[in-house]
Amino acid sequence: MRDSAEELGKKVAVTSGRLDTFEAEAGEDATLVKEALEKANRAKEIAAESSVKVRDALSSVTDILSVLNTSESIGKSIAMEKNCYF
Repeated sequence: MRDSAEELGKKVAVTSGRLDTFEAEAGEDATLVKEALEKANRAKEIAAESSVKVRDALSSVTDILSVLNTSESIGKSIAMEKNCYF
């Protein structure tokens, strides 16, 4: 019976050690998950900021194209007027 108790005590000690290891690993995993979530949220923020910058840039390009188109039309109108007077 004493041998059984000693054997059982050894098994309990090994199991307890394994549980301690699993608990430490779970804590590390929780930390990694938290860091990954923070990085994912930051990436989401950066993507949103980039989207706004791209939208603003496209708006600027549209404005520039509009001005250039107007300038071209004005240039053609002036040329046509010059041709009419000469």
